[in-house]
Amino acid sequence: MKKVQKIFIVLLFLLSVKSVFANRFLEIKGPWLSSGFVMGMPVSGEGKKLNMGFEMSFVNLNDDFFWGVVGDWIYDSNRESSRYLLGPEIGGYDEVFGFGVDGGWLYCEKKSGFGVRPFVSFNLFFVSLTTQAGFYHLEGKNWVEATFMIKISLPLHNF
Repeated sequence: MKKVQKIFIVLLFLLSVKSVFANRFLEIKGPWLSSGFVMGMPVSGEGKKLNMGFEMSFVNLNDDFFWGVVGDWIYDSNRESSRYLLGPEIGGYDEVFGFGVDGGWLYCEKKSGFGVRPFVSFNLFFVSLTTQAGFYHLEGKNWVEATFMIKISLPLHNF
């Protein structure tokens, strides 16, 4: 694993641990940072191996919707290469459920493409369990990947 990837993983872990020990009731509205572990399995296209990695989101929660930026690093076992995605995120939520779409620029094996990923999540306190269907396009190849994530969120508005 490259040094940059190790640093990224350590930062995600430290931010996640910090949010677990938040000890006061928080206002939901405002900016949040969430990070966590990602597991994905291609359901179409080339390859059927499990892919794993990390995702980080910065979102601003309003009354019943959110918007923000998402970035992830995935080790694509089928290509035996790292894959990165960076782009916008938008959606809605109620007390425990969320839904939305994210996507953006995709980079893998010195090639650029794009990905679009609708998702649903179950949120309990600082932990969210999320599933998404990723639709990817990279240099003339298309594939779909089913993903499961466990993310921990850190409020940035109560410091």
